[in-house]
Amino acid sequence: MATGAELQAVHQQLDGALVALRTTALAAGPSALVAWDALLAGAHLQPRPIEVRLQRYSTLKLTRGALPDEYRAAVQVAARKAAGRLAAVVEADPEGTDHHGPHASACGVLRARLVGLVDREGAAYDSLLRPKKPGGSLGGVFARARASSALDPWKHLGSWSDSITLSCTTCGAPQQVALEFDCHYCHTPLFREGFGWD
Repeated sequence: MATGAELQAVHQQLDGALVALRTTALAAGPSALVAWDALLAGAHLQPRPIEVRLQRYSTLKLTRGALPDEYRAAVQVAARKAAGRLAAVVEADPEGTDHHGPHASACGVLRARLVGLVDREGAAYDSLLRPKKPGGSLGGVFARARASSALDPWKHLGSWSDSITLSCTTCGAPQQVALEFDCHYCHTPLFREGFGWD
């Protein structure tokens, strides 16, 4: 198999392993750990006793998914396997994968992907377990503004009616009784010649 195809196969195997991990982890939970435990056993990882795990679920306030630290440990195993495959490809074709080799770029991309893979995958998994709610951050402000901008503010208004409120020019009190044109409080006429007659 050509070196480029082998490097591509390492990428694809890693992708497949991560999808299987994520799918199985998200389907797990405090009362559904059988499939997840089988996956951990396949990765040669020993889960903690069930009492400890249930206490951890309670502490983290999780009701679904595999525990985040167990997920990260499984991702670490997948990353190590991919790193081992990459090392085997490089050893089989050292000239093709060195700095000036034709596969140096593909090799570098794969190495870069493996650096920090556990942290990136762990953060993505955490966000799937507990999606962020729009809140106090600036992003939340814009999210609420975008959601409310589609709403028609006049939709629920009903019919529009014109109204005029008369108020006293002396004390500012509003007209209390319709068709009564003297202020209810200071008894000043609401209309005076030269004021309000324009």
